[in-house]
Amino acid sequence: MAGNETSGIVHVDDLLDLTFETWRRVMSVNADGTFLMGQATARAMVTQPPSALLGRRGMIVNISSAAAEVGRPTRAAYAASKAVVKHLTMTQALALKDYAIAACVVYPGEVIEGMLRSIFVDIAEATGHSVEEVIGEAQRDQPTRQFQSANQVGQRVAFLASSAGMRFTGTVLWCDSHIDPVPPS
Repeated sequence: MAGNETSGIVHVDDLLDLTFETWRRVMSVNADGTFLMGQATARAMVTQPPSALLGRRGMIVNISSAAAEVGRPTRAAYAASKAVVKHLTMTQALALKDYAIAACVVYPGEVIEGMLRSIFVDIAEATGHSVEEVIGEAQRDQPTRQFQSANQVGQRVAFLASSAGMRFTGTVLWCDSHIDPVPPS
């Protein structure tokens, strides 16, 4: 198990070895947590007036993963939970439009901090390689031969919360490492 259990977790295991307890834990943090936070946020937003500058009451930005689109053989619970997040976001966008609240989902791509680094540590320990060797090998598979930083993903989330980003709702923003950071508006 890797990751910050307050924002998201991933579990790496073969599908046939995945326990229901682990499945529920991943779903609880990733899917249930996103639902509860989004609902509480929307309830607070509907009580405030729309912003004259933004033209909305606000924007809910959920973090999912490209795993929501293609699945992962050794990360079944993670991929399924991130598909729930994507579809929940699409539902939020439709359900909250009459309240002038937008909702978008971000696929952060391969971010070297956090969960991905924890996975590389686990791989390094299992293979006897250094973490740097494992990361170097994985980076060679990236379009730009590097991972992006959490700061780069944060810039994209900030764009969605800006006046220019408020034009979007029900959108998936792919933050792949080959996309340049969004310039400030």
